Amino acid sequence: MTLRISVPMLLRNGAKKKNISQKELGQQTHIGRGTISNYLADDYPIPIDEMVNIAKAINDDETVFNLVFELLGTLPMFNGSKIKNSADAYANFMEDEEQEERTYLQINHIKSKLSSQYLSDSEKHDVRCWSLELLDEILMELGVLMRAAEASDTSVRNLIHERMPIYIEKHYMKGADEYAGSRSRSY
Repeated sequence: MTLRISVPMLLRNGAKKKNISQKELGQQTHIGRGTISNYLADDYPIPIDEMVNIAKAINDDETVFNLVFELLGTLPMFNGSKIKNSADAYANFMEDEEQEERTYLQINHIKSKLSSQYLSDSEKHDVRCWSLELLDEILMELGVLMRAAEASDTSVRNLIHERMPIYIEKHYMKGADEYAGSRSRSY
């Protein structure tokens, strides 16, 4: 059985962490304080648009990250007791995860398997195992990125928006041609 945390609890915890009152949330989101109270008490279901507005008002990457996980079932935050809030702990875990992923990549010739159209069951198993190692590395790095963004008084979302013109210019994204002419656009 998987324990899932409720969305209202995530939002309550995020507001508490950032020391934002229900009144302040109401003012920032233009949602009545009583309605905010009912949402956070889990008395009424929270419409998605208002949930997003509340999360934006809380302005905490971990809250948003965990909210996305709760709603979409993806990308949990690495915040267990084994992960400490220090650069050294993250650096050590990142190095370990990166080494595991690279070793598996080389030993099992994953690059050639990724370019193959047809894979045997054994090859699919190798690719899946490598994918899990890569996922560990990516999530660890994402945790570090979130801590770095917080330390530099920004958010991962703001960093992505700042880099978006480069992603478009270098055609890293599908449909980049459509957006290339609109670099003055606010991301």
